[in-house]
Amino acid sequence: MENSIGRLLNDNEVVHHINGNKKDNNIENLQLMTAGEHVAHHNIGKTMVKLKCPICRAIFYRRKGNTHLIKGGTATCCSRKCGFQIGLARRKNRITKDLELAIQENVIKIYKDNQLLCGRVSQR
Repeated sequence: MENSIGRLLNDNEVVHHINGNKKDNNIENLQLMTAGEHVAHHNIGKTMVKLKCPICRAIFYRRKGNTHLIKGGTATCCSRKCGFQIGLARRKNRITKDLELAIQENVIKIYKDNQLLCGRVSQR
């Protein structure tokens, strides 16, 4: 794909394999998407959640079923590393006011019926 477009991919770009075969790298089988568009494409019809990591403040997306909204807990983090930091702060009773505010701001928006318009939102 990079050869075809004449540049390196940006950090928020993903190459989607149209036929689902990741070994089929014919240019006709490749489609350039933002990371958010790619998430939305593979989750059509599922309820998605736009989240802000309480630790690193990265914006990311998860299916609602894979978040604290369904599974319980207080927040959904972008990675295990960030999740570990929240757990450690809880275990040591070191939840600061800033972290508590960040946890409250964790859920940005819930999208139903694939209303996720990813071209307009930033990725990490």
